[in-house]
Amino acid sequence: MRQCSKAMDVNVQQWLNDKPVTETEIARLLDQRFGDGVVYLSRNMPRRVYNLALRKGYIDLDGHVTRKGRTLLASLNADQAGARNESVARVFSVGT
Repeated sequence: MRQCSKAMDVNVQQWLNDKPVTETEIARLLDQRFGDGVVYLSRNMPRRVYNLALRKGYIDLDGHVTRKGRTLLASLNADQAGARNESVARVFSVGT
């Protein structure tokens, strides 16, 4: 039984490593910065997300969010705000 559990853990870990990283995951990583402006990797964030954000230029070598990273955050925040406004508009239109 223990052997099967270890094999399953390895398969899950392999699946997580093969799963493509989305811009939303990168944005979630970029939101994890504190007063010093450095992005910190939380326990539940895979290291590969940080590495990809670094390679793609969303953060610099010191761990600070770059202009490209700030642009990503702004565009995703604008999209989320637009989606929230649309859902509120639908709720109000149903009620009238």
